[in-house]
Amino acid sequence: MLTAKEQETLDRLVYASELDPAMPTFPVTRTFRIDVPEFTNVWLKDESTNETGTHKDRMAWEIIMTYKDMLLAKKEGFNDKPLPNLSIISMGSAALAIQSQLRKYGLPQLKILVDEGSNKKVLDYLGSIGCEVHKYDLSKRVLTPHDILELTQNPDGFDITSNTGFGSGTRYYDWMSDEILGIGADYVIVPFGTGQLFENILNTTKKSMIEEKVDTVVVENLKIIIRNIKAGKRKCNLIGATTNNPNSKAVKLYAPFRPFTAMSGDVVRLLAMRGYCGAGSGIREVEEKFIDMGHDLINERGIPAEYSAAAGMGLLYQIKDEIPRDSRILVVSTGKAKFPEHILL
Repeated sequence: MLTAKEQETLDRLVYASELDPAMPTFPVTRTFRIDVPEFTNVWLKDESTNETGTHKDRMAWEIIMTYKDMLLAKKEGFNDKPLPNLSIISMGSAALAIQSQLRKYGLPQLKILVDEGSNKKVLDYLGSIGCEVHKYDLSKRVLTPHDILELTQNPDGFDITSNTGFGSGTRYYDWMSDEILGIGADYVIVPFGTGQLFENILNTTKKSMIEEKVDTVVVENLKIIIRNIKAGKRKCNLIGATTNNPNSKAVKLYAPFRPFTAMSGDVVRLLAMRGYCGAGSGIREVEEKFIDMGHDLINERGIPAEYSAAAGMGLLYQIKDEIPRDSRILVVSTGKAKFPEHILL
């Protein structure tokens, strides 16, 4: 049985249509051609136009829809438990996006686990919008989901960082993956931090090829593109841009441990050999000088992008001699979190 407040929240949480392009699951962000020296056909997908400035808003909406599922289950008598708090390890963008939505709908506050060296101004702001902040030295050891819940004092809650029940590999960025595949690029380069976006794109391609269907009509020629991929006419080379440099400016791509990252170089290589992606697919480390170059190029064009978000453009510079100059290339910029101006990211 729902309380009056829970019923009011449920009434406000409306599913968008999965099949109506006029009501996408998540508003489509812009993709446009961009001038990049030495290449003739480069496109940029810009996620900075999302509500809190990054692609993490897509993840946040799916988290909100998970709460809707819980409320519906409670209304139908499947459980009588109070709505749980969620925990997550976050450098800022995910916490900002998720807590903004939780606050909007009056849902339980987010408990975040942050590194002891995190930006104090960012943490203060996240606390001011309702996040419960817990600090820990994340380089100390690999954390399990139980550890994360314990460190965030959330014994009855759920850990978003790892919990596959949230469908992170096939759900958080499914609509975004369709938008990306709909460009029909020879090469797609995306930032690789948690690896969830990279994994989602590969899973979307694999699912479409296996089931021979597409769940969305957001891009009219998507079915044709998937058929071309299946026929071997165009296999997308999906490349993740990451860093293993603890002092990198791309702070959201570095992690001392990645225990919940499903994708590795070997997994991608196997998927390529099975025909789900191009032979040039992989996860590549970006040198710092190229991260700077990518960041400069994107921001000089008036597009908000953090260093982490611009790593894909940096990687394009770094591997330019490996890619034919006339290739159709899509670079994904994951945006810039909309923190107040006085907060330095």
